Amino acid sequence: MSVGSWIITRLNQVRSSRSGFFADFLRTVAKALENPRHFTPAGELMRRANLDEFPYHFLYEERPWGIKVTVVRHHRRSPRYGASRQ
Repeated sequence: MSVGSWIITRLNQVRSSRSGFFADFLRTVAKALENPRHFTPAGELMRRANLDEFPYHFLYEERPWGIKVTVVRHHRRSPRYGASRQ
């Protein structure tokens, strides 16, 4: 099972509750998988996706097989936090 289909499967499992951090995270990841260039650029290779219900965002890179999430962080966290992760 690919990462993308695992996320979609997991999203369908939690969709009924529509609450909680993990559900919000998975909804945002699903949006990024559908259209990886939808979210705001955050440097040369990274993009920043804001969660809808929580003051968090994640940085990701577009890859041939989908996206690679490199860091999940609070909006108040330093912009440098996690930016150098691979």
